Amino acid sequence: MMKERLIEIPVTSKNQEMDVTLGDKAYHLKLTHNEFCGWMLDVYTISRELMVGGIPLLSGINVLEQYRYLGFNGSLSLICENDEMETSFHELGKGNKLYYLETIS
Repeated sequence: MMKERLIEIPVTSKNQEMDVTLGDKAYHLKLTHNEFCGWMLDVYTISRELMVGGIPLLSGINVLEQYRYLGFNGSLSLICENDEMETSFHELGKGNKLYYLETIS
């Protein structure tokens, strides 16, 4: 039977970079805020080689779905308490949280 594990990625309301493990692989993430479209995500290898950039963080959507061919095996989603605040700079890490859902076999 497959199990799932939900992991909150600790983020705050500032432009930021961090090393994270998603599933069994380590990545470097860069989050930047754009006043016109909200939070954007760049994903790098742990050695800082860009894998995919400019991914908008949209509430309730697995933003890695279309990049599965790059080896992502889980779901990365922004979950918002209030969808009207989805693009808010100040809500990231408060009402808007970033989660990774991994499948464990």
